[in-house]
Amino acid sequence: FNAVGTQSAVLAGFAMTSFAEIDLPHNAFYAQKACLHLFVTISICANLLCTASTTFVSVWGSGKALRGKDGSMDKAVDGM
Repeated sequence: FNAVGTQSAVLAGFAMTSFAEIDLPHNAFYAQKACLHLFVTISICANLLCTASTTFVSVWGSGKALRGKDGSMDKAVDGM
């Protein structure tokens, strides 16, 4: 899970940079600008959701395995 979270964080950084740094020409159609902003926003949100989800699984899964009831180790490993 750590590799997936790290990759999504890097991709979120790239998407944020493209959102801030890419300038479309002034004569570009409004639909082109809207599509660019829409897809970059979706990309940022999806990457941050992936990063948050993998962080939660890593933290809560190991915590459940260590401090849970009997059999919680099996449930944590199966869930992860």
